[in-house]
Amino acid sequence: VLLTIMARVARVAAVALLMLSAAVLSQGLIANVSAPVMGFSTWNFFASDISEDIILGVADALVSSGLREKGYVFVNIDDAWGAEQRDPVTHRIVPNAQKFPRGMQFVADYLHNRSLKLGLYTARNTRTCGHHMPGSLGQCDISSTSSAQTGSMWLGGKGIIRGR
Repeated sequence: VLLTIMARVARVAAVALLMLSAAVLSQGLIANVSAPVMGFSTWNFFASDISEDIILGVADALVSSGLREKGYVFVNIDDAWGAEQRDPVTHRIVPNAQKFPRGMQFVADYLHNRSLKLGLYTARNTRTCGHHMPGSLGQCDISSTSSAQTGSMWLGGKGIIRGR
């Protein structure tokens, strides 16, 4: 019970800090400071049960709810978006064809057409934390380059954060 209460207090504190930061930034009280990366990450709500349809729905919800205008512009797809193995020729992580039948470029274009940004998860290990797809250990440059070429504006995960 104590852990549940502590977790709730931590969540409330995090939301309060986020709201205070947004208020300070929107009022121009701190000069030359940019807003933190804000958006939606799939893991906390969907875990590995993700698909193209879910991601497109999240994008539409960010726009229709007005959250995009408040700065929530990232849709970060966490673990389980990639196929079981890397492409044998290019060594790139490729999307899971059952979950993302039109590929990540389609998803990126869909998001960009709505003034949103795509983020993709990886891990600095041989496999991701959920063991659903290859990690980026020894392949970080390949992962970040191919992620950027797809239109991803953020590549992050355990031990890896690269954004633009």
